[in-house]
Amino acid sequence: MNIYYLLKEEDLKQCVSFAINMYHKNNVNRVTGEIRGLGKIMDDWVSGKAIEIGVKNILENHGRTGKKLELDFDVYEKGETADKPDIKNVIENQTRRHPNLYIEIKNFNDRERWVGLREEQYNTIINFSGNISDIIEKTYLIFAELKKDRNNDDKRLDLLGAFLQKSTKEEYNSLFRDFVSLGNIIIQIKFIIPLSELKKNGYWFIPKEDYIYETDLFKNVKNHPKNLNKIEIHDNKLPVLQYGKINYPSKIGYFEISGDIEMYEKQNKNSKSYFIKALENSTIRNKFFGEYKLEKGKFYQFKFGPAGRNPEVHKKALWIPSRVAYMNYGKYSYIKEKLEEIMNGI
Repeated sequence: MNIYYLLKEEDLKQCVSFAINMYHKNNVNRVTGEIRGLGKIMDDWVSGKAIEIGVKNILENHGRTGKKLELDFDVYEKGETADKPDIKNVIENQTRRHPNLYIEIKNFNDRERWVGLREEQYNTIINFSGNISDIIEKTYLIFAELKKDRNNDDKRLDLLGAFLQKSTKEEYNSLFRDFVSLGNIIIQIKFIIPLSELKKNGYWFIPKEDYIYETDLFKNVKNHPKNLNKIEIHDNKLPVLQYGKINYPSKIGYFEISGDIEMYEKQNKNSKSYFIKALENSTIRNKFFGEYKLEKGKFYQFKFGPAGRNPEVHKKALWIPSRVAYMNYGKYSYIKEKLEEIMNGI
């Protein structure tokens, strides 16, 4: 069962209006001096603001407190920073007040391997000068995703395309018929992470020291590889080796084994590959990467290393794997509980 909100026409109009106002005041990149076009501003802001609207409505619909929430749609001048929570005000008993919790709403897509906060975002929260004491214990990160409904798999999901489809004259409608139409676009909450949990379980990624690491580490191999050399396993831990072209990052700790497995090495022309055979149903755990289940009798390739074509870390960030976020903070019952907890506390 999913927790979602159906995006409405007035919601999208508010997002587009906000992006246009941002364009008029902030169309120059402060770092490069490059003038950003309206399309770029739309890409930067419309989806994020739509996510915020969806999450706000989900929160209100799951609370039984009668509270209404106000988002931060202020347009800041060049050089100003938005240091307020995404929920900037609460209306309760016809009185407007500041929130008692700090809510950070994040746009998520299922291709992301790691989720969390960049250092400047983390510091903005920690140094928040509002009325929220014990900020770490009273901050929640809500990750949500824009999705199209199941009946529109052949359509392209693009909010600007949906807006133009709805707002252009009839003679231009055919230009936008391949986009998902309003009424079929949803915002779905994927997981809710208290900042205290991210701080406790997260991993600080450091530029030039870390990479964006792959998190899908055990790939099932249907055709068993040949010419393998067995590797000894000691103390129920995967050995610390140089997997690929990078040194093993010691601060992630060990991969600990529960069960019975064998490990092998295959010498390729210019590299080595590593494989694991599960002799029984087994579990491999790591404090950062989480838990992996291996099925009896199956072969797996252990693919530890950088992810994608550009795995460099450009800014310091506190992250956890999205797969761990799903497992620990993405269950339906957990999200429902946290929604009620937020609405009661905010």
